[in-house]
Amino acid sequence: MADLNVSIIADKLGKDLENASESVQAEVNTAIKDLAHSAHASIVARVQSMKMSENNRRDYLRALKFITISENTYLIFLEGDWPNKLEEGFPGYNA
Repeated sequence: MADLNVSIIADKLGKDLENASESVQAEVNTAIKDLAHSAHASIVARVQSMKMSENNRRDYLRALKFITISENTYLIFLEGDWPNKLEEGFPGYNA
C-alpha cells in the first residue's frame, strides 16, 4: 500500500504548503474514499450485466464485501467459496 503524505512530497519539491497542507490532504483523502466507493459501484454494475442465473447473481452480490480498514484504506473482496468459484471458475467433476 502506498502512503501519501502531501507535506513530505511538497518538501521534496521545494514547496511550502504549511497552510495548505491540511486542506490538500483532506481533499486527497476524500478523493481516495470516493474512488474506493466508485470501484465498488462499478463491480456491482458489471455483475448486474453479466450473463448468469439470478440465483448466482444474488449470491455473488451478497458475498461482495466493502470494508473500511482505516481512513485511506479500503478492501473489496468476495467472501465464501461459492462466489469465488463463480469468479475464478472451478474444475469439472462427476456427480
